[in-house]
Amino acid sequence: MLPTETGLTVGASLFPFIEFFTGLLIISNVNIKKSIRIAFCISLVMICFIIADQLYSRLIYHGVIIGLLVFLCFKVDKNQQTPTLSV
Repeated sequence: MLPTETGLTVGASLFPFIEFFTGLLIISNVNIKKSIRIAFCISLVMICFIIADQLYSRLIYHGVIIGLLVFLCFKVDKNQQTPTLSV
């Protein structure tokens, strides 16, 4: 059985890679609603790892990411089509 600290380290290292690939799915407009939900869940899991490892300064980043995902989700629901991510 692995110690808790090792599990937290492995999880905290693995989830940013998954978060990166879901971000690519969102930018590529591939199944955008499902990608947003997955990214939201990954950010929540990352917040749990951050709180457990007491790295509170990184909570700002994930707070901003969750805010942007919620904004994008409302934009998708409002348009009922795939939004363009142009500036």
